[in-house]
Amino acid sequence: MNPLTATDALRRLAEMLLLAGEGAAAHAVLQELAAVDPLNAAKAEATRALLQGHLGQALLLARRTAERHPHDLEAALLMAHCLAALGRLAEARARLEVATQEHPQSAMAWLHLAELMAQLGDLPAARRILGDGLAQRDDAAVLWLALARWHVKADVPEAAIEAYRQALMRTPRDREIWLESAAVLLEATTPEAAALWLEVALAGPLALDAEAHLACARAWMAAGDGASADAWRTAAARIDPHDAQT
Repeated sequence: MNPLTATDALRRLAEMLLLAGEGAAAHAVLQELAAVDPLNAAKAEATRALLQGHLGQALLLARRTAERHPHDLEAALLMAHCLAALGRLAEARARLEVATQEHPQSAMAWLHLAELMAQLGDLPAARRILGDGLAQRDDAAVLWLALARWHVKADVPEAAIEAYRQALMRTPRDREIWLESAAVLLEATTPEAAALWLEVALAGPLALDAEAHLACARAWMAAGDGASADAWRTAAARIDPHDAQT
């Protein structure tokens, strides 16, 4: 493991401990991190304050880190997050716009900017930003997924399903995208279409996923095909008898 990967892991561990309410353990990890990687430690300290609801302190720490490391993308995104949490959305937008200009290959910079524009109520701008991001990072599944959700909100299911398909082409083993897209198909088209969509996943990446088997069973039941529903329910029971009964 190289030093960067090790320190990133320490920072994520500290964040997980914070979310679990283990403040003392998180502080110990942060002290260890500060000794080997001050930048990662500074970002982790700001994140800790943010997660604990100390927004003013989080902003102060994030601003200090961003000023000391003006070209660090994570520091810029953290600063924007703090500003948005404080309701200073115009400032957050300005920060994110600079981030997309300085880091056009960062899918997360485009994603955060699009999400902020949606939060501001400017859905056309959010859609345009996602398009700009995909022009830079056509391989980014997170941007295709965000675009799919945008189309769902805009009530354009055909475009949503195509965006889900593009996301799955890039992350074919992502069960959450499979299940989410199947739910959209079930709601917007036909139960049979949702069932057939899930059967593609069940033949490959979700072959051992009991929940996906049950989702397929429910879709076939909604389509009026009890035999197919029973078959998928039985298959789910073979994988996880307990889950199949819930």
